[in-house]
Amino acid sequence: MSFAGSGRIRLLAGAALVLTFVAGGLGGAAVERVQSARSPASPVAQQPQRDSDCPPVRDPNRRRRTPYDDLGLTADQQSAIDSVLHSQGRRMDALSRSARARQDSIFDQTRSLIRQILTAEQGQEMDRRRAAWAQRDSVRREERRQRCAAQAAQQGQQGNAQPGRDGRGPSERPRIP
Repeated sequence: MSFAGSGRIRLLAGAALVLTFVAGGLGGAAVERVQSARSPASPVAQQPQRDSDCPPVRDPNRRRRTPYDDLGLTADQQSAIDSVLHSQGRRMDALSRSARARQDSIFDQTRSLIRQILTAEQGQEMDRRRAAWAQRDSVRREERRQRCAAQAAQQGQQGNAQPGRDGRGPSERPRIP
């Protein structure tokens, strides 16, 4: 056996040792992550599980908590902060609508450019598909709206059961700066 052959064997043995070490470390990390997710003190385990895609239904008479609540604010200060949050929330909603309009404009322009590339038959097929997609999405939105309204009624809670992040309309959501 030559010296060159011996070096190659040592190199392969070293590589195998490193791969074994890395595989063991990754396996140990995976086991630790699974075990920590199962423990009750784990932040992962404390996240609430949602049964459906409906937003949580909030009591419309209950004010949403803000980081300012525990500062010992006077009624005037609280009213002023609520007013600021409401005003800023309306501005953010307007910004979202504006951004959505610009996004829709870009989508329309993209469709128009692609339409110029397609043949007449391909364009008709795309129109047919787009209409079918729109119909399917409309049906799904209505089914979701009805499912969420039924879930809210079953919970015995009043409020806006329209789909949304927190079940409230856009102008009702306080924003926290």
